[in-house]
Amino acid sequence: MPEAVTLGWSHAFRVLEQMESFDAPVYQTLRRHSERREESPGEAGSVPCVYYFQRTRSTVMLERMPMPSIRRIAIVAGSYLLGGVSTGYYLVRLVTGDDVRRSGSGSSGARNVGRSLGRWGFIVTAAGDIGKGAAIPVLARRAGAREPDIALASVAAVTGHVWPVHLGFRGGRGLTVAFGALLATELRTAGAAVLLAGGLFPVVRNLTGASLLATAAAPLIARMRGGSPPVARGIAGMAAIVLVGHRHSIRRAFVNTRQYPDSGDAT
Repeated sequence: MPEAVTLGWSHAFRVLEQMESFDAPVYQTLRRHSERREESPGEAGSVPCVYYFQRTRSTVMLERMPMPSIRRIAIVAGSYLLGGVSTGYYLVRLVTGDDVRRSGSGSSGARNVGRSLGRWGFIVTAAGDIGKGAAIPVLARRAGAREPDIALASVAAVTGHVWPVHLGFRGGRGLTVAFGALLATELRTAGAAVLLAGGLFPVVRNLTGASLLATAAAPLIARMRGGSPPVARGIAGMAAIVLVGHRHSIRRAFVNTRQYPDSGDAT
């Protein structure tokens, strides 16, 4: 087992000079504290963070202490359960007493809710699902999750929205929740995806098709922007779930768009 240590400044940077590989968050943390120290020379000269220090034959490695497995499981499970709190389902239940999934597209997403409650129902549901998607990675970060675990929490949230256990695994389509998570984790990628969807709409003449094409391209956009592999994998996971959730809409949008002019439920 590696030894948990608190490194002094000179020791920390001697370690960095010897390292052949290290993860970016560790280096950025040390550099940030170093710059703070340069601004305040009288500040104590030790890094206020505990790391694992592991020495091998050829490499000196500095790693963050891993999150306990129980906490990681709790964050992922909590994200799934929160994702399953379907705004549209409970809104329609509250207003009409009906199950929105028994009408229209069979989804609890914003567009299907709009068919039952009108424009205000669509807006409230979309805002609630986007807010839920954005809140879950933020809460995971505050709980001490690292970047890979935050990405996993985002994927779990979309999974819970599409397949909520307490609603018989029948929920929404996941697009709005995934977009909310993307806003909270990769704001520029989210903006680029929206612009791409807007540019594709005049070409495919189908809002669902344009949105899903942009969703499929989002992981590539994140990597092209220099996003980390864990973030790109998380976005790819969310995109895959959204595309599976929209499999029937994809068939309608791309196989027979004349017969089904944008009848998908892209939420």
